[in-house]
Amino acid sequence: MSYLPNISIEETLITRKGQFSKAAWSRDCKVKVGYPALTKCTVMTVRAGINYDNMKAVKEKRDNGELPETNAGLPWGTWAIFPYVIEHKGNRYARLYPSKDINTKIAYYDVNGALKTYEEVEHMLTASEKRKDDGRTIECITVKMNDIIELY
Repeated sequence: MSYLPNISIEETLITRKGQFSKAAWSRDCKVKVGYPALTKCTVMTVRAGINYDNMKAVKEKRDNGELPETNAGLPWGTWAIFPYVIEHKGNRYARLYPSKDINTKIAYYDVNGALKTYEEVEHMLTASEKRKDDGRTIECITVKMNDIIELY
């Protein structure tokens, strides 16, 4: 659902150039063999329609050597609608830029719809699903368009 009736998430996304918006998405977690399915739901303040190379944080990382001097392009996929939508293997992804605020909410649900804490499900998750605390900030994320529930 977009913030306007009868308009798709993708159509809403491309009207939000640089604006702060709330996005909510849900997807199946990758769990270890033998564990039941889990769903991860995320609500986050994001921006869309930003040119990655023009971001202050990216320029600083290029200057201090944390990033290469020049952009090497997308690691996967191709731009369907620059700088909003990436296409890869028949799927479309929203390119989003997380806000640095603390209003991100993440919830996990079991197959019965019961709410679970991260601590309750951490042992069930594969390594790629677990939180990473390496001190780096994430400048952008890609979210499968079909997983987005709301953009407002």
